[in-house]
Amino acid sequence: MKHLLLLTYFIGLSLFAQDAIYDPLKSKGHLYEYANFYDAGHLDLTLDEVSKESLFYNNVLESENHSVGFTSNNYWVRFHITNSTSQPTTYYLETARPVTDVANLYQIENNQVKHFKSGDKIPFSERQVKHRATVFKLDLPPNATQQIYLHFKSDGETLSIPLNLYTETSFLMMNYSQQLFLGLFYGLLFLAGIIYLFFYTSLKEKSFLYYGFYVFSIGFMQSALDGFIFEFIFPEGGYLNSRAVLITALLSNFFLLKYCEHFLKVDTLLKGFKKVYNVIYVILSVLFVMLFISPKTLEIVYPLSNLNGLFSLILILSTVFTIRYKRIAIDSYFSIGIFFLVIGLLGFVMNNLSLLPNNFYTLNSAKFGSGLEVIFLSLSMTNLIKNLRIEKETSQAVALQKSEEISQLKTYFMSNMSHELRTPINAIMGIAENELMNSDNNDTREQFEIIKNASLSLLSNVNDIIDFEKIEKNELKLNLEAFNPSILLHQINENWSEEAQRKGLEFKFEIDKDIPIKVQGDPERFIQIV
Repeated sequence: MKHLLLLTYFIGLSLFAQDAIYDPLKSKGHLYEYANFYDAGHLDLTLDEVSKESLFYNNVLESENHSVGFTSNNYWVRFHITNSTSQPTTYYLETARPVTDVANLYQIENNQVKHFKSGDKIPFSERQVKHRATVFKLDLPPNATQQIYLHFKSDGETLSIPLNLYTETSFLMMNYSQQLFLGLFYGLLFLAGIIYLFFYTSLKEKSFLYYGFYVFSIGFMQSALDGFIFEFIFPEGGYLNSRAVLITALLSNFFLLKYCEHFLKVDTLLKGFKKVYNVIYVILSVLFVMLFISPKTLEIVYPLSNLNGLFSLILILSTVFTIRYKRIAIDSYFSIGIFFLVIGLLGFVMNNLSLLPNNFYTLNSAKFGSGLEVIFLSLSMTNLIKNLRIEKETSQAVALQKSEEISQLKTYFMSNMSHELRTPINAIMGIAENELMNSDNNDTREQFEIIKNASLSLLSNVNDIIDFEKIEKNELKLNLEAFNPSILLHQINENWSEEAQRKGLEFKFEIDKDIPIKVQGDPERFIQIV
């Protein structure tokens, strides 16, 4: 009986040893099911030190996107892979996230070790595969088995250990599909950001400014997570590249809160919430400073920034629900946009915690959520533009109405004043004309002539005022009658000559002797023109 149990035990071990070797063509399941990992803590071990069998015992990867959370520890992964064909075969292994600092692959066959580098702590040109993601190229000889070790280390960011193996053809197809998706995603963000910054320059509404900056910060954060910042902006790695994710994440958090604060009018509708917003702004400022103090504070900022982002999301949702509870209207597109943002972030976090299966949709749930959020928030901003236009038109209508009322009051006042002035002027002119007819004294007649001419000039000015009001009302009409232009010209001459004499000016009046003695027209307009 004992011998039978012992035989069964050894058969099980041999079967386990056979299953531990992964054959891409024949093995069942995925590569991660054949791999083990080891947490070396902060120990910087060599390959010889870490190759002990006991270190990897019973440490299996639990999913195809196994996550160990926020950490700065050294992690090692080991698996065996075989090529059972008679031809050399090439595979591409996509593993840790693009923002992983250190990613090394050791390929062992017949005690010979090949070392390949990736990660964003080294210059991009030193990567084995010049790709934005963490990718290694595995060249497998025919009918050979190789042992693979992977070494990962991050500066405190979430560390995931996916093991996605592709053939050369499937790797190219995967890249093409990703390029299409990422092109649409980043194109949408760029277009939305540019458009609403243009709107801000013309409308000067701060919601457009903060929304445009938020969209751009989201784009830069996602490009940092996808490895584009490292590939195209900081290909040498370095200080700023290692902090690019956190810098853009904190900025996107800040601009999202500022946008929601102005769009939802928190200052006027929820003054108590304004204090909470200010507290988060202070926390964001402190976290931003901590990025540049030391590597230890940088490591602390990763989980704190994620917690702060979660709290910010809860604050925005609380603001929306409170405003709705007060029965204050909120744009429906804004609510839908925030809903998609929440769903996208929840999918992203649950995938990192291995609570959701690893596929294209869960891996890019944050992008889907952000993209749909930007679409619906952009629609809400178009409604804001419409509301601003309606408010402007309403204010213009009110201003026009007030202007018309003021114009009517002015017209009424000027008309009454003109009529009140014409009565005494006509009386003065009548007295002056009567005295001119009855007086034989030349000096007296000269004085009354001056009074008469001055009265005529003043009456002409009063008539001008009345005519101006008639022009504004489009009520001015010509009074056609027969008059002698010579008489009117001599009246004007007498008035102007007196004025010129008082001012010490030389005045000369000449009139054509052939001027008609009778014309048809409006005498008042004739005097005004002259």
